[in-house]
Amino acid sequence: MTDLKVIGVVGETIDNQTWDWLYEKVGRKRCPIINTYFQSETGCPIIFAIPGVIPVKPGSVSLPFFGVQPVIIDENGSELEGEGSECLSIHCKNPLLRSQSL
Repeated sequence: MTDLKVIGVVGETIDNQTWDWLYEKVGRKRCPIINTYFQSETGCPIIFAIPGVIPVKPGSVSLPFFGVQPVIIDENGSELEGEGSECLSIHCKNPLLRSQSL
């Protein structure tokens, strides 16, 4: 595994403990861990750090990809400002990623 340069994680985001284990044991403290937000409905990662461009943070998926606008909505479909724990909705102009609630 000496040729390993980056570790990408898709599906559910990973917690800090898992991130640390991957970084220390698998990546030998030299490979960035790219934690992504990916859904089957999107067909691609839509929130993630770009290796070497956006700093990685354990337990975080980082920033949305270009053109992707994540918003938090409540049970009535109203957008919430700031942190929230309701429903994540993606708004974007990319025809492959139509506005949808995920």
